[in-house]
Amino acid sequence: MNDSNETQPNFKYGNYKPTLNDWMSNIPIIENLTLGELILPGAHNAGSDKNGNYIWAPTMHWSVCQNDSFYYQLMNGARVFDIRLEFDMNIRNGNSYLFFYFHHNGVRSYRELSQLAQDVSSFLAHHPDEFIIFDFHKLDRGNRPFNFKEFSDRLVRSLGKLIIPPEHSRKTLGQLKHISRTQRVLLAADHHPDLDPQAFCWSVQHKWSGSA
Repeated sequence: MNDSNETQPNFKYGNYKPTLNDWMSNIPIIENLTLGELILPGAHNAGSDKNGNYIWAPTMHWSVCQNDSFYYQLMNGARVFDIRLEFDMNIRNGNSYLFFYFHHNGVRSYRELSQLAQDVSSFLAHHPDEFIIFDFHKLDRGNRPFNFKEFSDRLVRSLGKLIIPPEHSRKTLGQLKHISRTQRVLLAADHHPDLDPQAFCWSVQHKWSGSA
């Protein structure tokens, strides 16, 4: 029943038409919330997209979860990346080459961790007040046990000043903006002693919204 005498709230964003690439920057009301209090659009198996290099072609239709690169996903509004990585080491001419590949249940897209760091750095250079969460949901062994130390070091080197330290992870977006002009990426993973405690926060718990 609708009471005509009831005062209707005046929500100034009622007719707001967001632009996907910078939607967080254009809704000031969310600055009063923490990242943990927001409902954010995410990308499931973010590294498994149609433009990856899938050697095992028969499973590609099942493995692919996104249309295009990380940059494309960011430009279309995604702010949480569900990430599954495996570690690979190749030895050529006596030199060791270390790779962290994205995969979906063992099916590699052959996108590498460095691509994620590059795309996010490029995106934030143009959209400095968007916030992003990297949810490292699975860190698996590929042809070697997962190298957590190398993984952690690479992320810290490549993202550097973009990382939100754990001590700031529960601050509101407004507080984060006041603290730093660059800290916009939250790294989340299960605890491991080789992960930098000044860079990685708690893991993100996953639940199905309905039937799998």
